[in-house]
Amino acid sequence: MRADSAAVAAKVKSSNSTFTFTPDKPHAVIIVLDKVDPVYVTETRNAFNRWNLENFYGQSLTIDNSALSDSLKLVVINSFQNSAAALDYLQKAKAAAPREVVPWLPAGKYTFLIISAPNLQLLLSNKDMPGYRKFLTTAYPQLTN
Repeated sequence: MRADSAAVAAKVKSSNSTFTFTPDKPHAVIIVLDKVDPVYVTETRNAFNRWNLENFYGQSLTIDNSALSDSLKLVVINSFQNSAAALDYLQKAKAAAPREVVPWLPAGKYTFLIISAPNLQLLLSNKDMPGYRKFLTTAYPQLTN
């Protein structure tokens, strides 16, 4: 673990988060859909699947849908080697989404986040999206835009 990673890990630990900072472990990008009709959740998954096939055909990305609550749905894009690869994809997807991928979905209805596999399992069981967002602010301040 690099020195800056160790510093972030210590900061996360001191914040008493239930989530863990493991930047070198496999990660996913999640698209959090807020108060969106289920048909649009499925269409979002399909749209990103098509976009991935065109733009990331060399990677074996998989996409699944999960529900956090009645109003919060997740489109989970898996198989990134680490947090850096997930962040790189997130930046490209975030830039392309409003124009190329999901132009029919209002921008205020979705957000992009990264998450490690253990943190995703924890989030799906504890349903603590505010806690996860707080963890991300500490672990990845560059995502707070």
